Amino acid sequence: MNLVRTTFLIIGLLIISCYMRGAVAKTSSLAFDLDEISYYLSISKYDVALDVLKPLIAEYSDNKDVMKYMAFALIGKSSMVDTGSDLEKELYRKSIEYLEKALLLGADDEVLYLMLGIA
Repeated sequence: MNLVRTTFLIIGLLIISCYMRGAVAKTSSLAFDLDEISYYLSISKYDVALDVLKPLIAEYSDNKDVMKYMAFALIGKSSMVDTGSDLEKELYRKSIEYLEKALLLGADDEVLYLMLGIA
């Protein structure tokens, strides 16, 4: 009986450790992606940042940092299109949507200041 219990305990611990390893890898992957996005935003490579962000939006729609960086990238991209164009208006509208989502998820004050700057 002890052998059966020990076997189930070991199998359970293996399953938990595999699950936790996957969760840790997923979290560290997100942190790496956010660092990469931050770098691209800092050197005004908004298209590249948006390319990195697009797959993250679907997977991490409940992450305030992903929403915040998406808004920053959209605002940056809007500064590179013609002033007053429909594309600029659409990019601003989308960026405000992402900023609102970030605020609802508990983003910090810099998002609020950015929204005030847009308005």
